Amino acid sequence: MTTPYVLAGIFVVISAFLAYFAIKKVFRLASTVLTIVALALAIVVFGISYDVQRFQGQLATDDKLFVLEEDGVLKAAFVHRNQPAPLLLSDLSAEREALVAGDLKALKGERALVIITKPAAYANVDAVDINGNKLPAQTILAMLAKDDPRQDYIAEIRRINNIPPGQEVYMPEVNVNEFKGVLLAALVNEYLHAHSLVQGVHDGHVRVYPSSITTWVMDTLPYPVLKYILQVN
Repeated sequence: MTTPYVLAGIFVVISAFLAYFAIKKVFRLASTVLTIVALALAIVVFGISYDVQRFQGQLATDDKLFVLEEDGVLKAAFVHRNQPAPLLLSDLSAEREALVAGDLKALKGERALVIITKPAAYANVDAVDINGNKLPAQTILAMLAKDDPRQDYIAEIRRINNIPPGQEVYMPEVNVNEFKGVLLAALVNEYLHAHSLVQGVHDGHVRVYPSSITTWVMDTLPYPVLKYILQVN
């Protein structure tokens, strides 16, 4: 006759076997889930790394249209390419229309990127060097807000260099759009020497088109994380 102790022992053994197989199944499921998550993370990290390298390559070598926008209006623009001097644009009518219409694809045209900056992006820029003359960044921005800042520029150069009336002030032989491009190029150059484009995008003062994984990362992640991922100051 089977005693209660024997029955209890059988019950314990059966329970142990069932628990073993249940735990084994749970661990197997957990291992599968963790493997899938690890693979997904690896794919995401690879995708981000690849896109960051592509974006950095575009910044280094490809044509980029830099734009100064204020209240939805294009104030100045130039093309930055892998050469010392910027490419100045004599006619900006198409770019102005595209920006007002919100057609960034048309604004970009054949260039690799459009980088749209707001005046607030230059808040921490102190002085800008233009042909050996140091002008305050806010003075440059005030000039760029005008339809034709050339006379203001001449007056400022006279003032800071004590040039007497009647003495000629050097002016580049360019039209008003090109001249504003010269001013903006000097402003952008000073900004990029002291600040990070990533910081500008993260703060909402700089917009990059077309959007990509990299621009999403710059918009979304905390800046300390961005500094690590994108290797910026």
